[in-house]
Amino acid sequence: MRVVVSVNGRFHGFDLAAQLYKRGHLDRLITSYPKYKVKEWGIPSEYIVSFLSVEIMKRAWARSNRFLSNSWDATHWMQSYFDRKASGNIQDDTDIFTGWSSSSLLSIKIAKAKGILTVLERGSTHIEYQRDILVEEYERYGQSIPRLPTQSVVERELEEYQLSDYISMPSQFARNTFLNRGFSADKLIVVPYGVDLSNFCQLPKKDNTFRLIFAGGMSLRKGVHYLLQAFAELDLSGA
Repeated sequence: MRVVVSVNGRFHGFDLAAQLYKRGHLDRLITSYPKYKVKEWGIPSEYIVSFLSVEIMKRAWARSNRFLSNSWDATHWMQSYFDRKASGNIQDDTDIFTGWSSSSLLSIKIAKAKGILTVLERGSTHIEYQRDILVEEYERYGQSIPRLPTQSVVERELEEYQLSDYISMPSQFARNTFLNRGFSADKLIVVPYGVDLSNFCQLPKKDNTFRLIFAGGMSLRKGVHYLLQAFAELDLSGA
C-alpha cells in the first residue's frame, strides 16, 4: 500500500507520515515546511516534497498589517496555490491520498480520476458549524469577531467534503456536526489525536492540592472563560 500525505503546514501530518514510513507504506509527504525540519521526524529526504515558498508567504502574511485584506483573499489563494503544486506529485501507482482540508480540492479531483482512494483530514468541526458558533460566541460577549474563513474558503472546503471518499476528524463532537448536516456515518472516520508518552507522563502526586491546567490560547474561541466560570462556581477547597 502506497500513501501520499499532503499537508499545508505541519499539524499531525508529519507524525502520520512517520508512522507510515516505519511500516513501509509512505509514498511521499508533501508539505510547505522545509525538508530539514521534516527530517526531524525520521523521514528521509527522498520521501519529502517541500514547497517552502508557500510557508514563507503564509508567515509573511500573518505578520503583515493585512492592508490588502479587503481586496485579496490571501488565505484562499495560498491554499489553492499549495494544492496546485501538490496535485502534480500524485503518481498513478498511489493507493491512498490523504490531504488536509481547504488545501486539497484539486488533488482530490486528480486522485479520484486516477482511481485513488481519498481521505480528507479535517482537524475540527464542519466548517460552517465552526464559523457559526464563533460568530455566536463573540456576539454574545460583545467582542469584535476575528478573521473567519472567507466564503471562497468555505465553498472550497464544502466541495472537498463532497468529493472525498472519507473524512477523518479527531472527535465524536466533530463527527456529530457532519452527521447533523446529512453526511453518511460510513464516510466519517474518528481518529483521536495521540500523545508522545516520552514527553508527557503522569507523575506521582506529592500533596493534596487539586490542580487544573489549561493549555491553549487565551481567547473566546478556546472557551477558557467557561473553565474559569466553572472553577469559580465550584469553589473547591484546597484547589
